[in-house]
Amino acid sequence: MTVTRIRLEHLEAVTKRHPFSVLPVILYLERKKTEVGNIRTIARGIEDKIPREEIRRYLVT
Repeated sequence: MTVTRIRLEHLEAVTKRHPFSVLPVILYLERKKTEVGNIRTIARGIEDKIPREEIRRYLVT
């Protein structure tokens, strides 16, 4: 989770330096992939009746 967060932060920093390249599109796709992963984590956690605090630990913010 930490690696994903750091990777997104780095990609965002590079995107700000090159706003007219393909990087903003890649950043958007990476954020959507992370969002889908978070939704899946929430759904599986609720399905398995895992406490909310435990589920929150596995979310990438």
